[in-house]
Amino acid sequence: MNQKGRDTYEGSGYGIDGWKSTGSKSVQTLEEDGWVIHDTDGGLGQYQQVIEDAEATALNGVELTASILVDIRTGGPFQFGLFSSVYHAMEAAPLSAGIHLLTHTETMTDITSTLQYFISPRATNAKVIACQLEPGDRQTLAHKDTAGNWVLNNPLPNRALELLRCQQYFNVARTSFGTQSLSTAISDTNGMIGFPFFFPTAMRCVPAVSFTGTLRVHGQGQDFQNVESIMYTTVQDNIVNVFVGGLQPLTTYTLDGHPSVELYFDSSP
Repeated sequence: MNQKGRDTYEGSGYGIDGWKSTGSKSVQTLEEDGWVIHDTDGGLGQYQQVIEDAEATALNGVELTASILVDIRTGGPFQFGLFSSVYHAMEAAPLSAGIHLLTHTETMTDITSTLQYFISPRATNAKVIACQLEPGDRQTLAHKDTAGNWVLNNPLPNRALELLRCQQYFNVARTSFGTQSLSTAISDTNGMIGFPFFFPTAMRCVPAVSFTGTLRVHGQGQDFQNVESIMYTTVQDNIVNVFVGGLQPLTTYTLDGHPSVELYFDSSP
């Protein structure tokens, strides 16, 4: 999933859904058949996906196999694996250019709160074709056909279900042109207003909300007013309320962007 809709992401933080970069000089590029990752300063930046809480601790004592199908563009050290309180991973090994299927199998007993699946490309330019974590002592991610080409064993996951899962952690609300409305609400007697945003599923916690572009409000019979900052947010089921202050009391306002704006709702760990 790529809810932000960009082709390239640079630096630390979340790019495509679910994967967090820790490298300040990391570069991620999306291609039709894979996700290209690179750390331009050759450091130890990682790309991490986190399993949390009860879902993670339930994996204590379970034999797990992590696998990754990766196309090495420029040869060099490459590492991937799992992290709980310590690293459970294949050693960083120099890989030649070409497609490799890498696996790591281990029974873990030290998971206290979270389990991370991590990829560390080091100085390597690599395209991740697919990766997987599953119970058992062998990978079922991919195999070679009679011509020697790597083929994924299973069909791609259901896109709608995967998007719903991602939207527990991250959502985007955007305008694409002019004065398209994002939300409408009525201010209270103190000039405070909570603009509701309705999402397909409840987010995992109260999200941090940020925006790009010019966000503004417009009250009946009033000029447009830019929103400099969001005061706070609240969550009720699948509704996130974004609060703005300093408005006229008991007045209907619309929230929009000019000429366009994106609001990011981020409840990622």
